[in-house]
Amino acid sequence: MENSYEALMQGVQKILSGLERETLSVDELSEKAKEAYMMIDLLKKKLTETEAQVQEIIDGRS
Repeated sequence: MENSYEALMQGVQKILSGLERETLSVDELSEKAKEAYMMIDLLKKKLTETEAQVQEIIDGRS
């Protein structure tokens, strides 16, 4: 799986679509929930890193 923000978001959205359409079996549900949690955690880290980089740029221009 690609770790770009867009790819991770698409992965989470795909899992959510499966949940909404109830196309996941009970066995798949647990695995997909773990997968979604890991992707969301990576998304949060990417956002935090980006925020810090933007802040550094802003601070550097002051």
